[in-house]
Amino acid sequence: MATKVLDEVNPTHQQIIEWGYDEEMWFTDQDEDLILHHTEYLPSLVQLASDVDCPKQDYCASILDYFIQQSFLFRNEAELKVIHQFMRQAQMETKWLKNWKKRFLCTFDIFMNPQSISVEMCTKIATELNIGDYSHRVINQLRTLTNGVIEYEASYGTYRQYFYINPQTGKWKLSKFNPLEQFS
Repeated sequence: MATKVLDEVNPTHQQIIEWGYDEEMWFTDQDEDLILHHTEYLPSLVQLASDVDCPKQDYCASILDYFIQQSFLFRNEAELKVIHQFMRQAQMETKWLKNWKKRFLCTFDIFMNPQSISVEMCTKIATELNIGDYSHRVINQLRTLTNGVIEYEASYGTYRQYFYINPQTGKWKLSKFNPLEQFS
């Protein structure tokens, strides 16, 4: 069977469902997962990630995971509020989706309501937002800045990104490529 590339960057719900069950179908020949990083696609992707008979079940779960990571990493509050509303109403059918929802709600609470968190929770958030369930990166706690902010490095090969989280407030920041000297 030949690969079918739709050259579609704004798929409909029906196209997403059809794509999910056709292993030879692609929306684009490059970065198709990124075109699905929009809140309007959450219902379709959750539907596919819930179906054990969907050949792209794990792929859809990885798209959901990465989309949420990026929304949190770049502190996209408007997008996160829409995702939160969806999560509150959505029924998650699989164990992975139930855990994904639970992790999202916990992180969203810290994001929206700055609060003191433990070093263990800092490390958990750093790991979830920089690695998640599907990335090949490794995360290491590098140092604690003079103001108590914890610095982490997520790496894969020569790629490096730096993540900072303040245990006193739960606020975090991502710095791609270069470590920061300060973050409060």
